[in-house]
Amino acid sequence: MSHEAMIARWREGLVTPMSATMTTFAKTDGSWWAVNELAWSRISRAEQNEQLDFHHERFGRVEQAKGPAKKNGRSPWDNLPRMGG
Repeated sequence: MSHEAMIARWREGLVTPMSATMTTFAKTDGSWWAVNELAWSRISRAEQNEQLDFHHERFGRVEQAKGPAKKNGRSPWDNLPRMGG
């Protein structure tokens, strides 16, 4: 998935990052995704998704990862340099 597509999904309320400060992993479409230089890659192994769910829940208990990190409609990635060029 392109970085722009992930931001668009965020704005639609369809993406949850791992936490407000850990945005290299995000969940959408029932799966976790990891960002690299050019795009987002789905994490396909069930064991890895389960581990990420566990950690996301743990962060949520300390109020770090509940819903969008910003309420102004901006994604947590809007201030990062554009990926892929």
